[in-house]
Amino acid sequence: MQEQQRLRNDEIPCPSCGAPVKRLAVLCMRCGVRVPSSVLNVGMASDAGVPPASDRRQDTREPPVVLALLYACAGGFLGIVAALQAELSGSLFVVAPLILAPVAEEILKPIGVYLLAFKWPGVLRRRWYVASLAALSGLMFAIVESAVYTLVYFPEQGQNYVLYRFTVPLAIHSGASFLFGLGINSNLANWLRGRASLNTSNWPFFVAAIGVHAVYNGTVIALETIESLSS
Repeated sequence: MQEQQRLRNDEIPCPSCGAPVKRLAVLCMRCGVRVPSSVLNVGMASDAGVPPASDRRQDTREPPVVLALLYACAGGFLGIVAALQAELSGSLFVVAPLILAPVAEEILKPIGVYLLAFKWPGVLRRRWYVASLAALSGLMFAIVESAVYTLVYFPEQGQNYVLYRFTVPLAIHSGASFLFGLGINSNLANWLRGRASLNTSNWPFFVAAIGVHAVYNGTVIALETIESLSS
């Protein structure tokens, strides 16, 4: 006990003799006993204000794959709210499809993934899995959006338009959402909870996803303008 009272911030007590041991040490310099990694993890977590691993078992759980897919698909439907909002912002003309819509839609499309991460933080341990779920959200969003365009907005268009709506936009939306999903990790979850600052490493994925979306929207507007002027 006397040894443990003289511990410094970068030390933990040896589980065998109680002598101070550096946190990154493997062996106790006094008795030569190997320090279990579980002891080191508990010590490091305590200093960081994080509960020991034994108290954070729920953070490693993941939802069943089927449930994760359902959450991702449901989130894609909610992204339609952003698209409708952009459509109603007719007075903004180019600003809405080039700035507001890409930002709002890319943030909202993976809302199902956010819910998954909130309930099962362990899902965030696999970046490519999270990005794939986000891509599925983007795909579902694109399917609903294309159905609205072909059945409500432009039902008089021919098969070529239907073929276009159910190919190119689906690829763009799912690809952009995949990029955005690469930035959805535990750091983002902790930032949303107010527990950490957002790392700059997340931003390139968000900017890339929004950029791809904005370039696509801009290209469509340019082609439609050229076609209307030439007719």
